[in-house]
Amino acid sequence: MRRTLFAAVAAGLLLSGFTTPAQAAPTREQHCVGLIGKGQAPEVTCAATADAPELKAAAAAGTPLMTWYDNGHFDTGRGSYTWVGYYGTCDRSGYSVDLTQEITWWNHRISSWQVHGECREGSMWHNADADIQFWNGNVASVGEYFGWKFEDHVEGFHITSGW
Repeated sequence: MRRTLFAAVAAGLLLSGFTTPAQAAPTREQHCVGLIGKGQAPEVTCAATADAPELKAAAAAGTPLMTWYDNGHFDTGRGSYTWVGYYGTCDRSGYSVDLTQEITWWNHRISSWQVHGECREGSMWHNADADIQFWNGNVASVGEYFGWKFEDHVEGFHITSGW
C-alpha cells in the first residue's frame, strides 16, 4: 500500500513538472495570425508589427479568410488579427469562430474587418442585442454598419462564399 501511494505521488509530481502553463493572451497592440480548420481551435502566432516574418510564415500555412481590426476603417494602430483556413478559401459551408471560447482576447474589440478570397458574406453575433447580424463584404466600421451599440461587441463569425 505504501509503495502504491508513493508511486502515485511520484508520478503526479513528475507529470506536473512537464505541464505547460496556459499561453498568455497577446497585448492589445499586437498583430496575430490564426490558422483554423473547420471545427478546430486556431493555432495563433502573434508579433508586435503586422509585417513581422513570423506572421508571414504563419499566414503562408493557410488561405486568408478575414482580417479583424481593433480600430475602425481597417486601421492597424491598436492591433489586427488575420484568420487563415486550413482547407482553402470559403465555400458554401464556410468557417466559424466563437471569440468567447477560441480567441478570447478579440472578444468585444472588433471595430472593422476585411474579407479575402471567396469569403464574401456571413453572419456575426454580438451581445448588444443577443442576436445575429448578416453582412456582405468588408465592414469599415461596425458602428456605422450595424449601429453604435454593436461597436466592440462582436462575439463570433460564420463566413461563407455565399448563402
